[in-house]
Amino acid sequence: MAIKSWNTSKDFSRCDNPNGSWQYGYLTQLTGNFNLYDTRADIVGPALIPMNSWRDGLIGRDPNVFCNTTGVPIAAHDFVLPAYATAFHPGPKGELSVFRWTAPYDGNYQLHATFKGLGGNSTTDLHLLINGQEVLQKNLNGKGQTEQFDLTTPLTEGTTVDFAVGPQNNNFYSDTTGIDASITSL
Repeated sequence: MAIKSWNTSKDFSRCDNPNGSWQYGYLTQLTGNFNLYDTRADIVGPALIPMNSWRDGLIGRDPNVFCNTTGVPIAAHDFVLPAYATAFHPGPKGELSVFRWTAPYDGNYQLHATFKGLGGNSTTDLHLLINGQEVLQKNLNGKGQTEQFDLTTPLTEGTTVDFAVGPQNNNFYSDTTGIDASITSL
């Protein structure tokens, strides 16, 4: 089988959720049920350039996931999202925002994610879950800080991999977190 790769920003869909192997949603608790975002919205910065976003229509703006599909950085609220980048934000009641990927076939996979504090506070907890079980956890403690997850593991068809962000200090304000996650079949 040929090597195949998936990426949060390159594969982001502003039209479909789920989108191929990707889904966007949230968890109300780390081991809770996955809730699919049902509303597509645009986050518009001061320059009136929109970022594509998914969120829950009943909860409101946060939690969410979003992507800058333009070739220029976009300023919004208290952060700047680089060109062709993805980010996510936790919710006001401790919701964890999630980029979920589902393995399309049995095989060995390399999982990599780089997280970056973009918001004014960016005090977030970061999680990698496989089939709802936490495998890796780290914290961001400020704007500009980065953390990475790297894992090579066998996965069976239908296995879910969640990249999740939560409000580490129970304060979700200014917690926008950049994510560049990729999965490669080996």
